[in-house]
Amino acid sequence: MQLNGFEKTLVEQTGIRATKRAKRKNPEKEYQKQGGPEIARMNTMTIFTDKTAIITGAASGIGRALGAELAQRGAIVVLADVQDKMLEEVVESISIGGHQVKAVTLDVTDVEAVKAVVSDTAAEYGKLDYSFNNAGIAVGGEVRDCSIDDWRNVLDVNLFGVVNGVTAAYPLMVKQGFGHIINTASLEGLIPFPNSVSY
Repeated sequence: MQLNGFEKTLVEQTGIRATKRAKRKNPEKEYQKQGGPEIARMNTMTIFTDKTAIITGAASGIGRALGAELAQRGAIVVLADVQDKMLEEVVESISIGGHQVKAVTLDVTDVEAVKAVVSDTAAEYGKLDYSFNNAGIAVGGEVRDCSIDDWRNVLDVNLFGVVNGVTAAYPLMVKQGFGHIINTASLEGLIPFPNSVSY
């Protein structure tokens, strides 16, 4: 029996499969009737419970917001950044709610340091479920004003920081048999923006 797009989503999210009669008449109605939206909502709310996550670039912006949201959803969150004072403030604000959160000072351009954070996290919590490679920097200005060091710094953090995160977490996740690696990217990779050519 062929499933349409809606029905595939229904089965994936809930395990509920519509009957032949419901398929012909209204599969969405059957989904509602069998509690699909509530099951999907519950899955979304609990998917991060007791999961261990490392987030780089966690002292501000997307990383900070991601850390707060994951902690609120029950994850054990390891926040990593080079800005240790800002990072401590983030940890304090998140831990007020009784959430499990830890700060780690990390320069993502240092592959050995990244590997150490990954292995230490897995050793401390028994696993690593999520690795969010989110750290990124930008250098503003016209091309003529950007030095080779500016270019190198942006590439070291934004490109090789991600490479270091992937190469550190991937072998561990293969060994444990599960895990997710999420790499943050910018729309500027597709749409140019003035005065940020190296970014």
